[in-house]
Amino acid sequence: MITATRAAIRLCPGASKPTQLAALADFAFNCGSGNLELSTLRRKVNQGDIESAANEFGRWVNARGVKLPGLVRRRNSEKQLFLS
Repeated sequence: MITATRAAIRLCPGASKPTQLAALADFAFNCGSGNLELSTLRRKVNQGDIESAANEFGRWVNARGVKLPGLVRRRNSEKQLFLS
């Protein structure tokens, strides 16, 4: 988790709250820092478009093309943390 947290801090300087960094670190831990780096989520965070960035979490709910209920719950939790 330390590596994911460092990646979130490095990749998302636009995240201004600790809760935003925590959500982004969790995302990086689960989806990979490479995916965070290439994501629209990161771009929107760094542009300061927090509401649109929060909506990006919901796009990461598929595994091999199948929507998984567990990923829906996880991304929803990350979104709520990000917005808190």
